[in-house]
Amino acid sequence: MCVKLRRATEDHGKVFINLCHTKEIPAPEDIDEKRLMELWNASTETCEYRVPLSIGEVRHEPDKSGQPADVYDVAVNTTFFGKVETTSIFRMFVIDVIMQGIEDKFHIELEKEDYVIMKNRKAMGTIPGHRVRVGDRAPGSEGKPAVPLVQELSTRYTATPRASTSPAVTPVSAADAVKPDFRLLKEPCQGPAKAFVAQIKLPTVVSASQVTLDVGEDRLVLSGGHPTSYHLDMFLPSCVAQSFTTAKFNNMDRILTVTMPVVQ
Repeated sequence: MCVKLRRATEDHGKVFINLCHTKEIPAPEDIDEKRLMELWNASTETCEYRVPLSIGEVRHEPDKSGQPADVYDVAVNTTFFGKVETTSIFRMFVIDVIMQGIEDKFHIELEKEDYVIMKNRKAMGTIPGHRVRVGDRAPGSEGKPAVPLVQELSTRYTATPRASTSPAVTPVSAADAVKPDFRLLKEPCQGPAKAFVAQIKLPTVVSASQVTLDVGEDRLVLSGGHPTSYHLDMFLPSCVAQSFTTAKFNNMDRILTVTMPVVQ
């Protein structure tokens, strides 16, 4: 699907968005139009319905008149793309999300109210390979083992957890796992966010080595635990700096605190 619009600048340069799909990107929660409208209308700032997507780097293609235009390739889940194609409410919503995502990532302003879905063109230019990140490492860490993110926190000391020596446990699927109680806090409370702090309650966990925590650019995934298996998959309101993210587990109150600085 190809969307045409303009930049909200003096030159009003043309912008094209190629909406693509791949099975490599997870699907969002499966809800109907009525529920989407409830969530969309309930929030004055950020809708609680999250759509995983991957925005490629900007490239330039000549338009019909030969003038250069900005082109962005954006990928969503294949199954969800089918819903976008056939349902106008989901189509309007995901285009709005994508335009906001492009504005935030590239620090530009678009004329979001005046876009056109092109009828005779499925894509602008030749779409290059789209690299979808499935795991994040700090720059320069290629080939190095991942450093454990979770730390133990007791009343007297903080220590980095060592590799677990316990026997392998048969993994539990996300569908069978328990979603833990959690809350996401913004710091500071007023004004632009400088960091987000996730507090996750894990009442049956006694050691940080029992859980796995992955923090991506705009996503937090936690899994593991014993005897209760937990699974939490949460999308963040803004992009965060993974290399500066810290996590500490307090084994007294069984709460994992993840501090994620926002990319400024």
